[in-house]
Amino acid sequence: MTNALNEQHECSSLVMIENEQVRSEGDIYCANNCGLGCTLSEYQQTVNDAEQLQKRLGPDWEVTVWDNLGWTYSATNGVASIYPPSDGPKSRWTCIINVPNLSGISGDGDTPEDAARNAARRVTDSINEMLNSFSKSVGPLIGHQDKIEN
Repeated sequence: MTNALNEQHECSSLVMIENEQVRSEGDIYCANNCGLGCTLSEYQQTVNDAEQLQKRLGPDWEVTVWDNLGWTYSATNGVASIYPPSDGPKSRWTCIINVPNLSGISGDGDTPEDAARNAARRVTDSINEMLNSFSKSVGPLIGHQDKIEN
């Protein structure tokens, strides 16, 4: 059954953990480096959730199923990554945008789209803040330089 799951996704943007990296014994379907005792049904539910996210976000996003003390998934498109809520009571979708020369900036929301919008807003705000700071500190020098060159 697990081979059928992997074969089903060969042509999509859904990337899944390789079978040889998984211990499959009875109902146990757990990554070798995990040891939590994850089940096949947990894995199948995660794959289903990942497929739904893939359909929702579209083909530009690569959705990956992986193990981190339990099966999980994430979606990546360039510098942006989206993660589903954890099992925590206040957990929400999270988007992390790794902008060059900035640290990763994150936003969360009730939906993947809300998380992405909130992260993008924070990126834009950070860039605007940097531009304003730059303008205040070196703007007079640049203006002075322009006067010299003209």
